[in-house]
Amino acid sequence: MAEKSESYAHQTNLQKLRDKHLALAREIVNGATHIEAATRCGFSEGRVAQIVQAPLFQAELARLRAEIDNFFIQAAAHTEATSKEEVKGRINQEVMKSLQTLINLRDDDEESGSVRQKSALEILNLGGYKAEEKVGPTVIVEVGEGLKAMLHSALEKEKAGAAKKEPSIEEIRKAEDGSL
Repeated sequence: MAEKSESYAHQTNLQKLRDKHLALAREIVNGATHIEAATRCGFSEGRVAQIVQAPLFQAELARLRAEIDNFFIQAAAHTEATSKEEVKGRINQEVMKSLQTLINLRDDDEESGSVRQKSALEILNLGGYKAEEKVGPTVIVEVGEGLKAMLHSALEKEKAGAAKKEPSIEEIRKAEDGSL
């Protein structure tokens, strides 16, 4: 019995992977069952059971799986980078189209003045320039001597009225309640 177990241990401890072993590893990594892989590679089911236990074969399976994982990771990273670059490129195209539309509106003599002005301001905004705050018209009025005198008189009457302020009904009632 001891002889048989030594023989079995010898069979599972592969010293070198041959082409058939590598093909078997690829089949298993690609999802084939042990029975399917045995049939395709010319091994018996029992022999496949022995081979898959060998440390050298296990290492090959791990290497192949890592290779596949790396391939998909790199493919995903490339796809993501490409997608981001494509999106950035598309946005830049749209920005250029929008800018051209604004330029066309600004330069179109048939557009209203406000549309042309808003287009010009938007172009400046896109370029990083802030439009100045809207300033209303400044009106200067020269006042004649008669108007000055009339305004001065009205102001003096207002000041005098504030000084001679008549008491309110509430103030009168409070004063009467206090004297009783």
